[in-house]
Amino acid sequence: MRAQRSNPGSRLERPLEMPNRRRCSPRTQPGLWHRTFAIDARNRSAQGRRARSATSAFPGSIGSKPVLNLAHKIRRARYLWQELPASVAIREILWEFAHKMLRPGAVVSYSQFAETHIAKGFLDINKIGYYVDVGCNHPMWNSNTYEFYLRGWRGLAIDANPACTRTFAKWRTRDTVVSAAISNDVRTAHLNIEASTLMSSISDAFTSDMVPSGRVVSRLEIQTQRLDEIMRANGVPATFDLLSIDVEGVDEDALKSFSLEEYRPAVILIEVHGIDLLRPAEQPVVGYLTSNGYEFVSLCRFTGVFVDRRNFADHPASA
Repeated sequence: MRAQRSNPGSRLERPLEMPNRRRCSPRTQPGLWHRTFAIDARNRSAQGRRARSATSAFPGSIGSKPVLNLAHKIRRARYLWQELPASVAIREILWEFAHKMLRPGAVVSYSQFAETHIAKGFLDINKIGYYVDVGCNHPMWNSNTYEFYLRGWRGLAIDANPACTRTFAKWRTRDTVVSAAISNDVRTAHLNIEASTLMSSISDAFTSDMVPSGRVVSRLEIQTQRLDEIMRANGVPATFDLLSIDVEGVDEDALKSFSLEEYRPAVILIEVHGIDLLRPAEQPVVGYLTSNGYEFVSLCRFTGVFVDRRNFADHPASA
């Protein structure tokens, strides 16, 4: 689920209030909570020390040498200009510059609850990787794959809403974009399109429970497809880096529409609702993935982070 209401409370209990740009910073926003392991704490502590030492030398800098940092910013601006439509690139360049100047040391996350920052700890971000984004919605906002795209990655992006996939294909030209509703069984369904598109769903039960009355602007009849069929048709490698699933109420159904023996992502991001952290394996998605060789390593509000035990057996967080 992507939207939630503000609820005053303690720092750990208060839900995340999304900024207008629909991005969050784990260093400044109160709603990020997850099972934290020693490796995460050490990484964040080291990042904080580097950020503080950097800002004392040069406002908004990443390193301690302003000249080198300026060269880095120029290279990044050039890269954004090449990779994105001109109007989008200009907006992103100005936004990043303002963010670094006004909020030095803060970490930018394009994902809703900064789950990509957890996932990066289990991925080699210095190589060109591959992702599958199911329920991709928007090419930038609340995206679990946009940061990886900016690092040169590419992948398969799927969404049931044709308007979303048209925008996605226009902005992210390296990705293969498919308009499809994912389900474990092939059937005719109706996509309830919510006004912001963030909570559009083929689940009538989800729409009834989670979408306010009057926010459904249209219903689209659609034929569901299995994820494995789409991955085969688009040449997805048998082992790849990241799978993100966010399909508003039918996440478990989408997850089971392919075999984890045929396709093996190194890291899986998927929504896990109704979880008891004292007994996480009782939650259906957690139970399914742990029984198939994955370790539940983090929970970022609604998004669970799972890693393949075969790849990360020696990682401190999966020990």
